[in-house]
Amino acid sequence: MKDYYEISNIDELGNGTREYFYANEVTIRKLTYDLYKREKKKASAGDRDGDMYQNEPLFSWDKSTSTGYVIQHCGFTMKNVIEWRKLDLGHKRYKKSLYVLDDVGHFMVVCHINVFASLKDGLKALRDHSSKAAKNVELAKEDEDGYKLRNGQVRHVIKDNRVTEYLCPYHFWVKTSYEYDEWDLKATGFILHVKKVKYL
Repeated sequence: MKDYYEISNIDELGNGTREYFYANEVTIRKLTYDLYKREKKKASAGDRDGDMYQNEPLFSWDKSTSTGYVIQHCGFTMKNVIEWRKLDLGHKRYKKSLYVLDDVGHFMVVCHINVFASLKDGLKALRDHSSKAAKNVELAKEDEDGYKLRNGQVRHVIKDNRVTEYLCPYHFWVKTSYEYDEWDLKATGFILHVKKVKYL
C-alpha cells in the first residue's frame, strides 16, 4: 500500500536535502540505500586527530532500519545522517506537492518543523511561528532606505514559473556594535517550502 514518505540527508546543522515520495515502504528503503551508496563515495575526513569522529568509521549502514550516515569533510568535518520516515499527513490520496516548514535560524542552522498536506495549514503554521518569534520585540516600520516594511504579510518566491516557497517576515533592528552604535535589520527566519512529490 502506498503512502507519503520523506528521505533525508541532513548534517548536524540541519542542512541537506529532503525528498518526498508517494510509494510503498520497500521502494523507500531501496531508495534510501541508493542515496547512501552515492554519498558513501564522497566520504572523507579532515585531520583525524582533531576530528570529533576520529573513532568512528567514515560511513555506516543499518540494514534492519535502512538508515545510515556518511562523514564528509568540506572545510570542516560533519556527519550526514541518511534516513527515511513515513509521514502522517491525514491524507491518503496522491498530491503533487507537500508544504514543508523550516526555521532558518542564524549561523546557517536549519530546524525542521513540520510537513503539511494542505497549503492552508502550512500558511497558518508559517504565520503562527513567525508571529510568535516576533512577540515582545519592537518591530521596525521602515528599512535603511526609508521604505515601509510589511510585517506579517505573506510573500511568495517564484522560480521557473512556479511558487517554490512562502515567507512571512516580521522585521526588527538588532544591535551589531555597541562601540559604534551600529544596528542591522533582521527578520524572522521561517520558510514554507513547496516540495514536489514523486509518485513511484
